[in-house]
Amino acid sequence: MFPIPKNIIFDLDGVLIFSEHLHAVAKQKTLAPLGINLTLEFIDSYTGRTDQVFWEEIKLSHPEIKEDILTLNNLKKEVYQTLTSELKPVTGSVEFVTEAKNKGIVTGVVTSSDTFYQSIAFDFLGVNSLIDHLVNADAVTKHKPDPMPYLKMKELMQAKTTETFVIEDSPSGIKAAKTAGFFVVGLTTSFDSDKLKSVGADFTIDSYQDLKKKLEW
Repeated sequence: MFPIPKNIIFDLDGVLIFSEHLHAVAKQKTLAPLGINLTLEFIDSYTGRTDQVFWEEIKLSHPEIKEDILTLNNLKKEVYQTLTSELKPVTGSVEFVTEAKNKGIVTGVVTSSDTFYQSIAFDFLGVNSLIDHLVNADAVTKHKPDPMPYLKMKELMQAKTTETFVIEDSPSGIKAAKTAGFFVVGLTTSFDSDKLKSVGADFTIDSYQDLKKKLEW
């Protein structure tokens, strides 16, 4: 029997909401007018990492980009806002969070998204009242795969790692959570099971229904 935790920590993109693809499209559309044409496959390789890291590396590899990172971020936000009608929840995610709250479980979200994108996602999902603790990209100075975001959440929750598990969908997120000492469930929305296990996931699930069976909910 899978132990019922006192705390559950969720990643956001790919775990609660399908938005990673929209972020990739927004980056692609931001760069195209600047003469930089990147494939979505390449941009997807940054899944789970911050926009800051993406822009820093793109500017290094494309010195012809004269815009600074703040400008690129603002241009991307303008594009992203035109795409929000395409947002979708991960199937069963909101229902699972609701059931967890009804069972008295403390909930948290650790995301590489900044407040702008995180707020859009929370409002779309309607989960503002369901999430007890939040660590987004603006709350820490280091980001996944660094463990700082999860260590910050551990502090906020006053959580024991033996009473907590994390749900993550990306290698960088899993590495961060494992380094912080957490039990990690890998959700196969963005990467396959073998990839998630290879970076440390304790086990993987294909859906929230799978997890509910593990928990015997």
